[in-house]
Order: sequence, then structure tokens, then C-alpha cells
Amino acid sequence: MRSLPRRTNLGRAVFVLLVAWSFGCAKSRRAEARPPAAVRVPSPAPASPVPPRPPEAWTEALELEHGVADFGRFPEAVVHAPRGFDASAPLHLVFVLHGAGGSALLWAGNRLPDPNTGEPVIGWGGEVRHDMVGSNSLFIAPQFEIRGGRRYLGRFANRGAFRAFIDEVLGDKLARRLGGPRSLRDVASVTLIGSSAGGPAIANLINQDDLDGRVQNVVLFDAIYGSESIYARWLRGGD
Repeated sequence: MRSLPRRTNLGRAVFVLLVAWSFGCAKSRRAEARPPAAVRVPSPAPASPVPPRPPEAWTEALELEHGVADFGRFPEAVVHAPRGFDASAPLHLVFVLHGAGGSALLWAGNRLPDPNTGEPVIGWGGEVRHDMVGSNSLFIAPQFEIRGGRRYLGRFANRGAFRAFIDEVLGDKLARRLGGPRSLRDVASVTLIGSSAGGPAIANLINQDDLDGRVQNVVLFDAIYGSESIYARWLRGGD
């Protein structure tokens, strides 16, 4: 009786390959039948908040009870704030005291209406130069008495008058712009700039010593006129 030939090594190898192939196909079919995994899309990052626009610059002509004098339709003072002025911060005031040939409108009121003609004032650009410094300060030009036969300082020759002027400007006329009434107590520093006849006016105000030591800077051009001793005393911190 003839016996079946023995399975060779090659046959066994082919058999193993066929089994492995069949297993792989079945696994592949199972993988294809499986639903694709969900792709997780990251949430978009929250948008950065848009910073608020800084406040625009403003200039205002003021009629006051405590100005140098009553000037009718002309303002007793002009006040300018630079772009981005922060009214909640301590106040820094820069006063420019004009000479006999100047005025508050010429120094700080460029483009405001001229009371005589109604046309925009072509000023000297004091407020523009103030803004170039980049300080958070108010630029204030009081109107002085330049009408003939009258005292240049007007009411400011009296002790307490300049303080009353500041309190009216900050506490009443500009309260809506400053977030409420303010006063000299809210003022961190005062700078006085004087041109020509504005120099003796500054010397008078320093001599009165009525601002609780808040005058920190004095700028004079062609404006000393014999007031050296007053400025020297102020530089020493008072006697």
C-alpha cells in the first residue's frame, strides 16, 4: 500500500503564509468597517480686547468770575488738554502768562473763534508745543489786562485771587471734563511760564506764596525785570 508523501518544509511555509495573509485581510476589513476617529479641532483663541481710543485733545475758552478782569466777549482764560489726557490722574498745571502784546487766545486758542470777527484765531501755537512734550498736564492761559490805564495784574495783584481763579477753573468750569469738581488740593504741580510783562506777574504770584508750595517750575524769557531777589528766594525754597 502506497503511503502519502510527507509534507515538505516548503509546503509548511506556504501554509503559514496563507494563514497569516488571511488573518491580515480579516483585520484590515475590520479596520475599514470601524468608523473614523473624530478629529478634535482646537477652539479659536479668544480675541484680544481692543484698547479704548485715547481721548481727543480739546481747547476751551472760559468766562470767569475770578479772572484778572471782566473782558466782555473775550475769554478770561483759555485751557487746553493734549490728546490722551487722563483726568483721573493727579493734576499738573502749566500756566503761560502773556506779555503786553499777547493774549490768552494767541497763546493757547488756535482755531477758536475770534470774538471780534467770528473767524478762527491764527494763534502762536503754544498748545502745540505743550503737546509735543507728551506730559499729562493742562495748558492754561489767563487773559491779563492790556487795556490802557488799567492795572495789568487786575485781581491777581491781590493775595488769594490766583487761588480762587484755579478753584473756579477746576471746580466749576471744567468739572465735566475732569470727572467732577477738582481744586488746588488735587494739583500735584504748577509750572509758570512768563513772556515779557508776564515775568513781573509771575514774580508777584511767587511772592504771594499762595499755592501751598506747588510751584515747581518757572520759565522766563525776556521777563525778569528786576525781580531777581524774588526768584532767588523761591529757588532757595523760601526764607
